[in-house]
Amino acid sequence: MNLFLFLVLFGGANAYPDSHPGLQSGGYAPFWFSSNYELATEPLTTDLLWKLDPQQPNPHRQRWALNRSVEMAGLKSVLSPLQNPKEKTPVPQYRVTVEGLISQVHGYTRPPGPWYRPWSEFSCEKDVNSWFETLEGAKYSAAEAGKIWSDLLNQQLLQLSVFLGRISAPTADLALSSARLVFKDWLSHIEKQWRAQAHEKARMAAWNYYQAEAKTMGLCSKKTGVPAHPSWATLMEPLPTNLLRDPHLLARAPARLWNGLFTLRVGIKVGDRTLNGRFLIDSSAAFSVISPSWLEGQGIYRAWVEIPKADPRRVTWSSSLRGGGGLARPALVDQVNISGFPIPLREFLIAETEFFGPPENVGYCCDGVLGLDFLQLFPIEFQTQSPSEVRIWPRENFHLSAETPWIEVSQTWTSQTSEKHLESSCTTMSEDGNSSRPPFYPVGSVTWNMGSEHPLELGSFFNQASKNGKNRSWKVQCDSMIFAEKIPGRLGSGLGGAAPRASIGMPLLSRGNFTLDLGHGRIWFSKEFLDTKKIRENETGLKLHYVTMDGERALVVKSIQKSSAAFDLQRQGLSAGVEITQIDGKDPDTVDLWEVERRLAGEFGDWVSLQWKTSGGLKIAPLRVRGKSP
Repeated sequence: MNLFLFLVLFGGANAYPDSHPGLQSGGYAPFWFSSNYELATEPLTTDLLWKLDPQQPNPHRQRWALNRSVEMAGLKSVLSPLQNPKEKTPVPQYRVTVEGLISQVHGYTRPPGPWYRPWSEFSCEKDVNSWFETLEGAKYSAAEAGKIWSDLLNQQLLQLSVFLGRISAPTADLALSSARLVFKDWLSHIEKQWRAQAHEKARMAAWNYYQAEAKTMGLCSKKTGVPAHPSWATLMEPLPTNLLRDPHLLARAPARLWNGLFTLRVGIKVGDRTLNGRFLIDSSAAFSVISPSWLEGQGIYRAWVEIPKADPRRVTWSSSLRGGGGLARPALVDQVNISGFPIPLREFLIAETEFFGPPENVGYCCDGVLGLDFLQLFPIEFQTQSPSEVRIWPRENFHLSAETPWIEVSQTWTSQTSEKHLESSCTTMSEDGNSSRPPFYPVGSVTWNMGSEHPLELGSFFNQASKNGKNRSWKVQCDSMIFAEKIPGRLGSGLGGAAPRASIGMPLLSRGNFTLDLGHGRIWFSKEFLDTKKIRENETGLKLHYVTMDGERALVVKSIQKSSAAFDLQRQGLSAGVEITQIDGKDPDTVDLWEVERRLAGEFGDWVSLQWKTSGGLKIAPLRVRGKSP
């Protein structure tokens, strides 16, 4: 906000609140308030829901929604009496008057369908669950949320009247524009309050309604147990019977994988300057992030883009990445585009995002992070095989074929840490029956972590099982789908609690193409993806790493395991500390350690050729990386 507008809105040198005919000694005269709520006849669908409420993180799970509109009635500008009419050139001042405020709310509910449950499944417990709903209960929640909205508006009317009473401008148009800006800011503040409490309070009110109805029907006296939670996939909209849809792609962008993680070239426009940077995609980042060093390196100072007086937010991204967890201020840019396609994302947090660098990597990355606020905008397809790319599809009525497998996915938020995750109801089980815990856990969840370089991270629930089983492997099952088998797991940070939680990283997700469609609550997988249950690992016994030698990156042997495929190469001079000068004909200085490991894991074939330095010159030999050595 510039200084002139600040003076206009908050009573600078030309503000005379007591001189306006419509003002009283305590501020602006109160105006009337009218609020109306109606239940819409149009049935609610997932596509309609994210149009009505774009900020709803899980539209596929919502059984009701509101369409809210608020406007000022009788907004007019009036000329104020001059403070000193004897001045040579007195400046006229304009104020505003408002007759009242009109709020119109329409409630929408889904039509009868699988998302509503029969009364026989009501648990009669005091604790609220997220899945039980009836049509009447959905109507009850919508009406209650509308009432909360109306009450918040009514409670803050005096505040609005005071703000409007401070407006003083040299022209009528500027006074009216200032009033609309004040009204928009006031409404935004109430919107935040409503979102912070409306859904929880409406859900509690509906639950009290369910308990009262169940008591009237005599249901709770007959209850002997708690019904099982139905799968969220069964509570969602079924795929349309007509599977034809517009195949038009919005954008396709080449991707580069850093340690297996997706990065894209992103164009950022600030004023008349267009900046091009490489951004990491991380589904565990609640908000997208932009690096201040990258901005300032291109002549854009952070003070130019930071939002004045905005509260700092917590920066979150995968625990596998360095840093994160601190507070950062939000900033606004003018435009964002990917491969020339405009992305409706303007707000970023400002924080350093240098995640990768030499010697393990060829260069440095990254200039920013694209988080969940980006991923929820469109269905996004990830082409994992070379050449890697990202494809952006239209959101409305998006679906793949009925034969394409998918898993329900939702966004979860932890208020204590301000972390967001993509989560699915999946079971993680040990494939070793020697654990002190049962090998099969009947409940649990997995988070999809596109910023993790680890295939499977396990929460503290699995601590004992992991300790008891050396080299333990794990299996992940989502409903009836066997998602992965024989996966190595490690204990991960940030996955505590009593529930068996696990986090799936990019080594598992990169087995084939997958598509995130958060607008409809699905993650789709290619057939090739699920045909590969086990991820390939380096089983050659050869461990390589990058070091800096004479100021240059060098790939050297870290260790060789006895009785392994690589152990036979020791007779030819390969040993710890030896420098590898070529791998599969590639100069090691042109590739990252991640690609080296992929080659040793057999991603590019059954054999890998190695060239290394010996006292007598260069030596070349093949290494069997898949199957048995000859």
